[in-house]
This record gives sequence, structure tokens and C-alpha cells, in this order.
Amino acid sequence: MLRAASRRSPLRGSLRLATSSLGCGFYTDEILSTLEERSLNYIIAARAYANLKHEVHGMKDWVGICPGIAVREWRHQPADPKAKARRHIVVRKQISRRPQAGGKLLFEELPDYRFSLYVTNLELPLDQIWNIYNSRADCEPSEAR
Repeated sequence: MLRAASRRSPLRGSLRLATSSLGCGFYTDEILSTLEERSLNYIIAARAYANLKHEVHGMKDWVGICPGIAVREWRHQPADPKAKARRHIVVRKQISRRPQAGGKLLFEELPDYRFSLYVTNLELPLDQIWNIYNSRADCEPSEAR
């Protein structure tokens, strides 16, 4: 299944990176470790587990990448001390500015925001990670605001 998903990736071979952009069903330590052992780059949607939500809640210093979209990153260390800490990225979308924005309403006290979580081994800037995963220009100036 992992091999087939990698072949279907719209990013396969782009920028000479064997990059997989996968959904949250692939967010397991076993799959992430396998990708890393094979020296494959990845961006995978992360499930909004309670521990990740706890880390996201109250984050400050968001980086705006376009109107209504801000990003932030951190290294998440799972509870299992044997598990590797990995780069996680959270995307915060303001619903009042982007009514069609995807993501999840994670916090009742922040009803105007949807969030998307990702894990990656790429060391690219946050806005590039976001654009690669979505494989579309979410910040196009022609988009109605």
C-alpha cells in the first residue's frame, strides 16, 4: 500500500525528491520509520490526537503566509521515549476570511479557526511545505477574499 501511494504521489520526482504526500492513515511511527529508512521524503497529514492538540493549543508567534492562513512548527516527541521526535507543522485557517477552508475545528474557544496538522522530514520553509502538501496555490491573488 505504501509503495502504491508513493507511485501515485503528484510530487513523485519533483525537484529530484522522492516525496510522498499522504493522508493521516499513514501517520504511524512504523510507516514514518520505514520511509526514513528508505531515505524517502514525506509530508503526512497527522491525526489531531489529544497530545498534539495540547501542544497546538495556546501557540503564539504564528507566521502568516497569506490572508487568513498562518503556520507554525515544532518538534513533537511522542510519549514513547524510543520513538523519534519529528517536525510537525500546524496550519491555522481563519474561517471568516476563508469560508471554504478545510481543516478541523479543534478548540471550542476558537470557533473562527480550522487547523490542519502535518509531519514531515523535509527541511523546507513552512509555506513551501504547505503548498507542496496541497499541490495547489492556496494563496493566489485572484482568489476571492
